[in-house]
Amino acid sequence: MAQRRNPFARSPKLWPAYRRLPAFVPVPVRPRRDGWDAVRQGRFIGWLAQTGSVSEAAARVGRSRESAYRLRRRADAAGFAAAWDAALAGRAGIRIPARKVTPDDLPALAFAGPVRVRMYRGRFAAVSRQPSDTALLRLLSHYDRALRGYDTALRW
Repeated sequence: MAQRRNPFARSPKLWPAYRRLPAFVPVPVRPRRDGWDAVRQGRFIGWLAQTGSVSEAAARVGRSRESAYRLRRRADAAGFAAAWDAALAGRAGIRIPARKVTPDDLPALAFAGPVRVRMYRGRFAAVSRQPSDTALLRLLSHYDRALRGYDTALRW
């Protein structure tokens, strides 16, 4: 008698539900129809998390593997590179620490929002972007502290 496979059994290769890709600040690029805009960067990270292949993920978003690596090497691509590392580490089951938000990231997070990649049962589902109220409050607090220090320097 042949054993029947349980259709409700979970496959060990699926992306765990508790493991999420970190939201990241996209690399600022010139707006071009065929460029690496924020949504395309998020879709690339999603496909990279699903496939584990840079070449295949780049092909699925209509870019080349070389342009993806070129984008990652840019000086202002720390958030993109951290999301890339997290996507590959998530497939391998390795946990990497979350990247801290720097003061340079606050304006992008406050006004445009971070890129969030959604995975559903191990598959890339969607990319969303929404401005962060918390980042806006942190940015205003940062400006307030800077102006308070500037104001006291002028009063002497």
